[in-house]
Amino acid sequence: MNHSKSSILIPASAETVWNAITNDEKFSEWYAPGSKWSIPDLEVGKQVNFTLMPSAYNHLQEGESIPMNFVIKEMKTNRVFSLYRSVTGWKTPTSRIEGT
Repeated sequence: MNHSKSSILIPASAETVWNAITNDEKFSEWYAPGSKWSIPDLEVGKQVNFTLMPSAYNHLQEGESIPMNFVIKEMKTNRVFSLYRSVTGWKTPTSRIEGT
């Protein structure tokens, strides 16, 4: 399996970034504005739901949406927030957000 890694420097404190990625309303503003994240429980193994809505950044038409489910794989407060896409029978590659 081919894994790629990329980095983005965010000029903010670890606490500010952590709040932006673990608060569903703030995450929705930051990642795919107009779409909805639902992060009910911040615990490894818990499900996170995302509904991609039409925007200038995708090809969805008005009234269309794509629901997705993720599972929290790893979590270290203010350091790591890792998700994998939950699809019956298989797992997609992990998305990992890590602070330094």
